[in-house]
Amino acid sequence: MLYVIRGEYDQAIEQAERALSLDPDSIQVLIQYGSTLMHACRPDDAIPVFEKVLRLDPVKPASMTLSNLASCYRMTGRYEDSTRLFKRLLGENPKHWSGHVGLTITYSVMGREEEARAQANELLKADPKFFVERYRKTARWKDPVEMNRNLDALRKAGLPDKPPLPLPDKPSIAVLPFVSMSDDKTQEFFADGMTEEIITTLSKSPYLFVIARQSTFTYKGKPVKVKQVSEELGVRYVLEGSVRRSGEKVRITAQFIDAITGYHLWAERFDRDLRDIFALQDEITLKIMKSVHEKLEFKPTRTSGRGARNVESFLKTMEGLEVLLHANQEDNVLARKLFEEAIALDPDNATAHTHLAWTYMADSLFGKSPKESKRRAIELGQKAVALDESEGYAHASLGCFSAYAGQFEKAIVHAERGISLDPNSSGVLFNSGLALAFSGRPEEAIPLLQKAIRLNPLAPSIYFFTLSIAYRMANRFDEAIEQAKRAVERNPKDLYAYLALTAACILTGRETEARVAAAEVLKIAPAFSVSSLEAHSHIRISLLLTAQLTLGGRRG
Repeated sequence: MLYVIRGEYDQAIEQAERALSLDPDSIQVLIQYGSTLMHACRPDDAIPVFEKVLRLDPVKPASMTLSNLASCYRMTGRYEDSTRLFKRLLGENPKHWSGHVGLTITYSVMGREEEARAQANELLKADPKFFVERYRKTARWKDPVEMNRNLDALRKAGLPDKPPLPLPDKPSIAVLPFVSMSDDKTQEFFADGMTEEIITTLSKSPYLFVIARQSTFTYKGKPVKVKQVSEELGVRYVLEGSVRRSGEKVRITAQFIDAITGYHLWAERFDRDLRDIFALQDEITLKIMKSVHEKLEFKPTRTSGRGARNVESFLKTMEGLEVLLHANQEDNVLARKLFEEAIALDPDNATAHTHLAWTYMADSLFGKSPKESKRRAIELGQKAVALDESEGYAHASLGCFSAYAGQFEKAIVHAERGISLDPNSSGVLFNSGLALAFSGRPEEAIPLLQKAIRLNPLAPSIYFFTLSIAYRMANRFDEAIEQAKRAVERNPKDLYAYLALTAACILTGRETEARVAAAEVLKIAPAFSVSSLEAHSHIRISLLLTAQLTLGGRRG
């Protein structure tokens, strides 16, 4: 099987046929030959080989014979024969891994979805750590079509792509985007805002582990099951709900579910006047807190960081955030206009000031008046902190802006303040970690960035390549390479992910890998040069302090 593992199928078949010519009735040789033909995706040739094995050993054939013949039957469309053999195998060995996997795939391919899901559950009982990606790495199909067919079948049966994340040591919650019960876009922003405020408020509790908005909003508009959310985000509890606004009235429904047992811990409907919406958010949050921990004493306070006292200002802020997250120059201009309108409606809206500051920081990164844009971002960040000194995200953002401007002492002060105010917010942890790393304190930044990723399991590549930079600054190069590779995996078109990988590899002497990564940089940006990055961002240049060696010192 060594040739099969290497992907050298012709050599494997040749070797097996040579052995078979010496001993044509050897059961072991026949099994080896049939398995090689099967993995080479020649099931029609493999079937008579395995059927001969069954004639030679009809009473108790080897598990591999039954499993592989059943797979060959499936590959040729003989589904009933396939299921019969897989069931026979599992009857003799109830915990046989290949039997459970094979029968799950067969049911799924046949379109017998309920039986496929039931069999997938049996597979997880036999192997709780099973995940589709592990199958992909161990399966040896020559034809990628066969491989993809099996992978799709396993996914359709409800099996996870990646291993479930371990549950934290405290109550863990994912708040799914509340569904707007209207086609009106304004009401959708209202529902998103409701979700955001609940996440923000819950994340301030030191007793809870709350998944970041960035991860939970990937499920927006998609039919998902709470068990899937639990496995993919590593949480015990899921909160979901809906919002219906009619004039000055709003109806919010919410249900809190134990994703492990499937039990609904509580479900309620709230009918309120729109002017009471912020108090309603606190009321729902209190319900959640009580249901998670009966003895947890929680006094509703203005901890949501919403900043807005005016509902329309609040909605403008949420609409602006949605646009800002598109991360392009055109939408950055629109986002700024929306934040400015929110501030006009409520000059004390601290959150709008923080997001407005980010539009100027984005301008700087886009190369638009970098010096003036940085000055304006810091100015607005300072205004946000002055308006709401208790808002952790405002402090963390100002820490990030200050580090970007080279004001490292201020960056550290605001980063540490942000963490003390909101230690469970992925955004606060990420921005504070970035500020500390680029202020020369990477060892302190690393655990913050690690926790930010755990709170945001579906985080974008920037989380991983920033952690890679911190590891590299701390001279922990192997870990830097690992995180850079995760960044590339998350976004194979991310220029900065490949730059981080290039830098980390060259520092460990892995020059060949560094040059491969550098080649990807030039595929993504053929006109790339180190000098262009220097002009673009003095923080991101740290990615290339050594990478330019690999890129041949291209400076223009």
